[in-house]
Amino acid sequence: VIKTRKRYWVKSEQKRPWFPFGILPLLGLLLLGWYSLGHFAPNIIERQVANNIGARFNTANLNWVNTEVDGQHVVLKGQAPSKSQYDAAYNEYNKSKKTNCDTWLGKLVCPVKVHAAFQMAPEKEKIKIVEKIAERFHNFRMTKSKEDRLVIEGEVESEKVKATVLNTAKPLFASVIDRMTVSKERSTKAYGKIANKSIQLLDQMITGNSRWNNGVFSISGNTTSQELVKKLTQTARAKDYGIKTGTVDINYTLTRLDCNKQLKSILANSNLHFKVASAQLKDDSYSVLEKISQVVSKCPVNIIVEGHTDSDGNAQSNQILSENRAKSVVSVLNGFGIEENKLSSVGFGSNNPVASNSTAEGKAMNRRIEIKTNENHQNG
Repeated sequence: VIKTRKRYWVKSEQKRPWFPFGILPLLGLLLLGWYSLGHFAPNIIERQVANNIGARFNTANLNWVNTEVDGQHVVLKGQAPSKSQYDAAYNEYNKSKKTNCDTWLGKLVCPVKVHAAFQMAPEKEKIKIVEKIAERFHNFRMTKSKEDRLVIEGEVESEKVKATVLNTAKPLFASVIDRMTVSKERSTKAYGKIANKSIQLLDQMITGNSRWNNGVFSISGNTTSQELVKKLTQTARAKDYGIKTGTVDINYTLTRLDCNKQLKSILANSNLHFKVASAQLKDDSYSVLEKISQVVSKCPVNIIVEGHTDSDGNAQSNQILSENRAKSVVSVLNGFGIEENKLSSVGFGSNNPVASNSTAEGKAMNRRIEIKTNENHQNG
């Protein structure tokens, strides 16, 4: 006996509830979508690309390159420190335009655009490094004698500067004595200019000396005219090269010829008077001797005072009287400030008349005092 089974589909009118039967399929679909689209969520792919490119640039020693994510774009930025680095960065950029990404379908070309915005770093300002060499004052002293000899003492920074100073001085003086020492240290810029100024001033003096001492210039000496005194004093005091000026003491000194001319002129116009047969000067003679002292003080040479008498009386008495009168004049001149070693006296009695002793006028001319430069005895 064969038994047969039959199946029948019966439509049920019974409704199943939404939860949990309706939500379970929806959750499954959402889970599937999340898995399939997870790799394509915003910035995920871009960040992956940025990291990969950053690693590539670091490997190429281009650490200055920065990666930035901007939407679906990766931007490469940075300042290249050199032209070679700039070119190398663009070379790597061209290789990085197409980069693979991990997806649920495997590694695929990333749908991301890569842009480069490299710049050259601005050139650093070239700073000139100047070695600062310490400077210090180099002092000097220059002395000019009446023999037109210049002595230069002190320090100088180099043989070159020393030669320059000597070459400036030698054509102007009869002789130049070099007593300078070379320090091989940098001197102030004013040294050469002040040395030249000193030489030019001393060249116009009869005697003098100058000093450059710790930035202060001083000078003293004698010249031949009042006009030159004014000119040289102004030049010495001029604030050239920003220097400080110390003592400036330039005086007027006569030449030997001018001394004799002025002394002779004073005595020709104003005689010296003594009491009869005496070495005592009369009062009116002192004003004359004061004028003479002013001239003598400006004479660079020694002065001799000569006494003379007429022929009245005996020769021995006249000799003694002439000597004593000359000594009286020297004593008064000393009182007016003339140094003792600059003056000397001598008496000639009646031995050197300038007129005849046979007349009163002649005798008056023979009784005289002569004051003149001493050709035989000069100050050292």
